[in-house]
Amino acid sequence: QVVPATGPVTYACEGVDGAATGTGTLRRYTGYGFQDPQVVAGLGTGALLADNLSGCIFTYGAVSATNGMVSLQLTVTRESESISLYHQIHVDNAP
Repeated sequence: QVVPATGPVTYACEGVDGAATGTGTLRRYTGYGFQDPQVVAGLGTGALLADNLSGCIFTYGAVSATNGMVSLQLTVTRESESISLYHQIHVDNAP
């Protein structure tokens, strides 16, 4: 199930410009209705999940007709030092 009973959820990388400044954030937005197309602007303040980001990449790839893979890569930068975090999540796609 992609959308919880409480409604849609958006994870948004904001202010991540690729520079090594570490000024970006990752936020989780909830409490809004379905929108087509999906927008981030105007959803409220959201819950802060991570800050000091200089890189933030979400990707989804279909492995087969019934399986997929979501990848998340975050780069955290403080005082000119960076660390990259990478995680993959298996997704069961129901036809």
